[in-house]
Amino acid sequence: GKFGKRWIDIAQSYGVLVESIELAWGRSVTAAQIEEKLISHPEIKGVFVQASETSTTVYHPVKEIAEIVRLRENTIFVVDGITSVGVYETKMDEWGIDILVTGSQKAFMLPPGLAFIALSEKAWKFVETSKNPRFYLDLKKERKAQNNDTTAYTPAVSLVIGLSKVLELMEKEGLKSIY
Repeated sequence: GKFGKRWIDIAQSYGVLVESIELAWGRSVTAAQIEEKLISHPEIKGVFVQASETSTTVYHPVKEIAEIVRLRENTIFVVDGITSVGVYETKMDEWGIDILVTGSQKAFMLPPGLAFIALSEKAWKFVETSKNPRFYLDLKKERKAQNNDTTAYTPAVSLVIGLSKVLELMEKEGLKSIY
């Protein structure tokens, strides 16, 4: 879909060699297709997938893909959870998702402006050794700031306050009801 293509464009803008799996519009990738691609291209260092693709409404089998990728020590699994976190159960640690990205503008019922990213220890090792250029989104710099109870960049305070209220509402309703 449209956002899968965007991940390809972003990766290529950083000089990453991309191996994609082209699917018919509205079709979901299978874990077997991912496994086949990883076997035929053992040099692959990252697998990127949207949990759900807004432009096609497709939901991808994140848990099953994670089971395959987690077996590869030198490959990380990145999930675009922008339209799924807060809608579908997404167990990052349990499933073996290495990087989970989401935003405020979908299930969190807030305006755009907050981006959330969570990294596994495996992903942090990739970040620590990465030579890719960065400036604004420097995760090492942000992690250092977070460890000092601050942020590396100016936070959207009003949206963070809104997020606090949304999380209270979600907790009150219960995740079982939401999912």
